Amino acid sequence: MTSFIELKNFERKFEEIDSVKNIIQILDDNLSRLTLYIKFDIERNIVQISEITDDNGIVIITNPAYTPVNNKLTIYSLLDKYFEIDLQVAEVRGPGFFKCDIIKAKRAISVRKELRLKVKAEQVIASNFMVSKHSIDVSNYKIPTSIKVLLDQFHSQNTNLSDVFKVGFFEQSSGMLERIKKSGKIFFLRDLSNPESFNYSDDDIIDANEIMGKNINEYIKKYIEKGYKSIIIAPINYVTDSGNVFSFAYAQMISKSGLFTFDDISKLKQTLNSLVTRIKDSNTIIINTNQQITDLSKSGAKLYITDENLKKYLVNTKGFVFNIVFKLQAPITVYSEIKNIYRDSEDNLFVGVIFAGHSSRKGEMKRYYSFLDPMIKSYKEKLLAQRKKSVKPVEK
Repeated sequence: MTSFIELKNFERKFEEIDSVKNIIQILDDNLSRLTLYIKFDIERNIVQISEITDDNGIVIITNPAYTPVNNKLTIYSLLDKYFEIDLQVAEVRGPGFFKCDIIKAKRAISVRKELRLKVKAEQVIASNFMVSKHSIDVSNYKIPTSIKVLLDQFHSQNTNLSDVFKVGFFEQSSGMLERIKKSGKIFFLRDLSNPESFNYSDDDIIDANEIMGKNINEYIKKYIEKGYKSIIIAPINYVTDSGNVFSFAYAQMISKSGLFTFDDISKLKQTLNSLVTRIKDSNTIIINTNQQITDLSKSGAKLYITDENLKKYLVNTKGFVFNIVFKLQAPITVYSEIKNIYRDSEDNLFVGVIFAGHSSRKGEMKRYYSFLDPMIKSYKEKLLAQRKKSVKPVEK
């Protein structure tokens, strides 16, 4: 027996179908082109409606081995838009043969753009998972302790870079630090005694006058009083597996004895790149296991996760990297973002993902489509053949 607990889900907008009569009408109008399935059924059993009863119930036929949990089940299909119906079993007429009352139904507001294909383990698997142990949540200023420890070590190991060297988190910063964080660029005051030296900006360096604004004279006076001659503040930019860049901390170099040059900026950038690589390596676990893919589309997949380590980490991460391996083919590496997770009664996970990126190997997704397109074509041909045989008119 399998039950499901929703762990997390993305916002999908639905409209409720307001009456059982309207639900029956939708079913009646579309029986010849409906392919119905049982939601959360890993076997992807097809449901046939054999009768619409006088009391606005339905009689369904499915796999004889299927047993509804607590005499309830949800069936779904795709009629331009995804829709699903919650059913209560009123009478068991035989193995896989049920008379059901309709409880409620809902339909997605937006049109599903892509066909989802059911796949089996002999066709394709998921393998070689790269998962972050901890999420860096910039919006909530949530930095894992392990990363804070690495930054503390980095600070103590690099104090010789300048007269004053500091590593800090942006946290709930404002003013100058907030502007540096948002820009992701380096702040450089080459010579505090010469404001003309501030007038420099490029792809890596932000305009100092823009950062300090009307308070520029106040900032300069404060720095000079402390004996500062030259300042560099560089954001520490973390790059996610999907290629998104965000700044969560910064390194500050202050000279009291001389002036920094662009060579100093270059050296600091290299040092920070090494730090980010170290953070990424320490925060990533590689789990080399094969897991089942139950559904595939051009933009996403549904995975059935039984590995204990993956179950531990996936519920706490926003996305992960894994390989899609079609039978007898080289792996295709994708970065995926988690859209929903359900846990069954055996503590295994169904994880729905969308593809948000792929490896640097050229043509990866093109190769993926080359495997998927023939499968889609074959599915449509089989579906058309089924509809030509068609369901007999429903007796009323």
